[in-house]
Amino acid sequence: MPIIGSRGAASASGFGQRQGAKILIEATGGSVEEIGDYKVHTFTSSGTFTVDSIDAGLPTPAKAVDYVVVAGGGGGGYSYGAGGGAGGFREGHVEAISGPYTASPLAASSSIPISASPGSYPVTVGAGGGQSGLYNDGQNGSSSTFSTISASGGGAGGGTGQGPGNPGGSGGGGGRQNGAPSGTGNSGGYSPPEGNPGGPGSPSTGGGGGAAAAGTGGNSSGVGGAGVGTAISATAGIHGPDAGLRYFAGGAAPSQSPAPTGAGGIGGGAKNPYNTINSPSPTYNFNKGQPGTGGGGGGDFLNEPQVGGPGTVVIRYKFK
Repeated sequence: MPIIGSRGAASASGFGQRQGAKILIEATGGSVEEIGDYKVHTFTSSGTFTVDSIDAGLPTPAKAVDYVVVAGGGGGGYSYGAGGGAGGFREGHVEAISGPYTASPLAASSSIPISASPGSYPVTVGAGGGQSGLYNDGQNGSSSTFSTISASGGGAGGGTGQGPGNPGGSGGGGGRQNGAPSGTGNSGGYSPPEGNPGGPGSPSTGGGGGAAAAGTGGNSSGVGGAGVGTAISATAGIHGPDAGLRYFAGGAAPSQSPAPTGAGGIGGGAKNPYNTINSPSPTYNFNKGQPGTGGGGGGDFLNEPQVGGPGTVVIRYKFK
């Protein structure tokens, strides 16, 4: 399967000559796709990335994998509630390890070293946050981890009764109380940052923050912050405005957004036209973040579930 939107044929490694059909790394775990000389393992639930063998002649710098780690999105607030923040988004891309694809603007220039001994690397995929009860804030999403990389769960959106959004990978929007503060983003204190703050409840509900942008607040006009796109995989995440990328970590729209299907952040945020959970029906009842994206859960309007989207872990490497 060719990668969509790649900047060039992935035909050579940065570690000497092309090795033809020789298998360099054999590994199992998750859902596996082949893109030319590269393999991509996508985990939408927790599991284990197992390195079965590494070619003895492979130089040490090449014994590594690139990654995307996305935490679960935060749940939206209850009853005229604010949007939940996206789960934290972290990416590492080194062209010599996994090819010259278009990574997100948040990608760090680092890879994760691997070894066939012991060879087992636990993967934790964070769940999306749900409800906390009548008029309350939602619940934060859960963190995702792979090896030394962790992403923080998305912050919950504020509800009518409590108001403030919660901090998280991206922060939840402020609730209906006039001026209710939003939750802060980048809870892990990472560089590049894993997310952004939500929008304040000023004077209505705020949208959840996304990986690429903060949520906004306003008088029935708050929107979820945008997520980010990367071409690390041709199947993980969700489609978006650039057909060559797959998107993750969009913040959710609040309950009082002006356009129920268009005010969530790209990358799986609730009430977004690219979120297949929320489309094509343009009603306030469809408040869920897209699974496998860490998108935030939408602010509740008709006392429907406003859960955040579960996260994902994507691992890519040169295997031949």
